[in-house]
Amino acid sequence: GRDYLGVELDEGSVGRCREAGLDVHLVDLADPDTDAVHDRLVELVDGRPVAAISLLDVIEHLVDPAKVFGDLARLIDRLGGPTLVVSIPNVTHIDIATKLLLGRWDMTTTGLLDDTHVTFFDHARIEAFTAAAGLVEIDRRDKQMTITEQEFPLDHPAISRATTLRQFAEAVRALPDDHRDTYQFVRAY
Repeated sequence: GRDYLGVELDEGSVGRCREAGLDVHLVDLADPDTDAVHDRLVELVDGRPVAAISLLDVIEHLVDPAKVFGDLARLIDRLGGPTLVVSIPNVTHIDIATKLLLGRWDMTTTGLLDDTHVTFFDHARIEAFTAAAGLVEIDRRDKQMTITEQEFPLDHPAISRATTLRQFAEAVRALPDDHRDTYQFVRAY
């Protein structure tokens, strides 16, 4: 009983979504003219009730995520208070921590260190940005993953969970928070 309305920055993706029968439009959430973006989104909604706004693996691709969170908070008020759902990769995952101890920062084509990410998040940074925007967390369904695409090269002895270095990294990484195996922060506001 729900309709999907999508916005996308890439024209090719908009075309492919439309070919698949989805209602998707070209909109740049990071456009500095926030009022124009809001007006365009309200126009697209066309008076229909909005149940949720989903930004799944989006915010890490934006240069100024703090501004976008603030803009979204204002848009949510304008649309009558729909839920905002975000999923954001955790740059402090234990796999990345271990590789940093080895002097490695391996960008990949997908995943935690996707080479299209322009900003990175840990739990505290998400909390700070959303609080500054006035967003109040109402649910959390973080995705835990003990093995990620960062566990390479497979033959490197320090990557193995059986090594002293990995065990040390896991113990130290567990001290500040319980997100060492959090792959994606999935939050609702």
